[in-house]
Amino acid sequence: MPWNVSDVVDQRKRFVDDYKRGWRTMAELCRRYQISRETGFQRLERFRLEGAAGLQDRSRALLRHPNQTPVAIEERLDGQI
Repeated sequence: MPWNVSDVVDQRKRFVDDYKRGWRTMAELCRRYQISRETGFQRLERFRLEGAAGLQDRSRALLRHPNQTPVAIEERLDGQI
């Protein structure tokens, strides 16, 4: 018998489907999927706004590095080169 393998996105889809069915409260669903209620509400909101694409993992990389040269200075330097 093969292992029952599922990835994170499949789990998130199941969470949203279970919520839509209304079989359990948000607290029960979050306990079942071992996530916080805050995370559960975030997942539902992203799904509402973006559909299935909202359930994908997102980059956690910083958009700007704290020591990065300000954009205005970079643009002035680019014009000089």
